[in-house]
Amino acid sequence: MIEASAGSSEMWITFWPDVLVAGIGSVLTVAIALITYRVQQRRSNEQLVRNLADDLAMRRAFMPISPFVTSSVGDDPDRCRRSVQSAQRQISLIRDQIAPDHRLRALLQEMVAWTRQFKTLNEADSERWQFSLMEVRGELVLRLREIERVMRLKAGALPDPGTAEVSRHRP
Repeated sequence: MIEASAGSSEMWITFWPDVLVAGIGSVLTVAIALITYRVQQRRSNEQLVRNLADDLAMRRAFMPISPFVTSSVGDDPDRCRRSVQSAQRQISLIRDQIAPDHRLRALLQEMVAWTRQFKTLNEADSERWQFSLMEVRGELVLRLREIERVMRLKAGALPDPGTAEVSRHRP
């Protein structure tokens, strides 16, 4: 009987160190999982933003021009309106894939608002649609530069809308 009580006291001697080791292991596991999640989220967000910037860069409607007053009837104005609406949908889709509390969401929402603003500006003075288009393009460029800053990308890593360039990865 004396041997049985000696064995149980030895068990209690290692109990608290065992609990401490298990606790540290649990905390490390959670920390590693959280870090892995954040890294994957950052990579995913970066790829989404690069794809969006590349899409906007390939849109002929956003090519930089010297705007002038012209008729709002014809193929060019209609093509540009459709392209801006398509860009709005694309930006909205990307925005919806970003975590609700991420700073990118607000910037993407501003981009959606500016593409909607094109319709308002166009309706106010339809013959100045090129001016409205270049104003929207300028605002999209500003938001892309802010996205680069938020995501800590190299300046100019994301192409401007309408430039037919592709995003450049960090060296």
